Amino acid sequence: AIHNFPYARGELPVDSNCERIEVALREIETKTDRVTWTRYTEMVFLAIHAIHEHPCDFMAGIFHDLELDDIGQSFTPWDVSRLMVELQLGDLDLPALVEKQGVITVADHACGAGGLLLAFAQLAQESGIDPRTKIIFDALDVDRRCFNMTYFQLQAANLMADVHHGNTIAWQFKEHRQTAFRSHFNRINRDYLFQEALEKSTALLAGGRVKVDFVLEPIQLN
Repeated sequence: AIHNFPYARGELPVDSNCERIEVALREIETKTDRVTWTRYTEMVFLAIHAIHEHPCDFMAGIFHDLELDDIGQSFTPWDVSRLMVELQLGDLDLPALVEKQGVITVADHACGAGGLLLAFAQLAQESGIDPRTKIIFDALDVDRRCFNMTYFQLQAANLMADVHHGNTIAWQFKEHRQTAFRSHFNRINRDYLFQEALEKSTALLAGGRVKVDFVLEPIQLN
């Protein structure tokens, strides 16, 4: 549902993902009683508010609290995610990199619920960088629940992101969604100096391995 908000408000032209999601939502609504549907709506807005007010890997925390890890899925605690990003950044002068390139691309191709990407965004903001306008995030996960959770959180955080459902090892993709800020960025800058940055993530769908500025990876903490 969060994908369709900017389209419903007329901020973006309707695309195929919007139409497909709208049909799926209407099917779910017809099978759901009004009280339950209202609660679903309230939960969506509460989650968005929580992500805005207290940036963290909110969906992963809810996943664990509700004991939904029926297939052994687990997520890195938020404080550990921040530490992992800090260690991988090391001595990198992130503001200088952004100043040089204008926009950078950060990827996590085993993204879980998007925790490392959100941690990177928070650390970038703390260093004086606006992650909403200076960073394109690229996320990929084989688990569809992770794909949906990552998209929800990056969309709710107003970040520019390409989120893919697919297999990192086989480099095969089933679905791709762009957050609203990413779509706005595409429309505004399509013919200007950020064309190379725009093409980095979309090339993934063609099966090409593209260069990104920073790749987040799991690390061993002893």
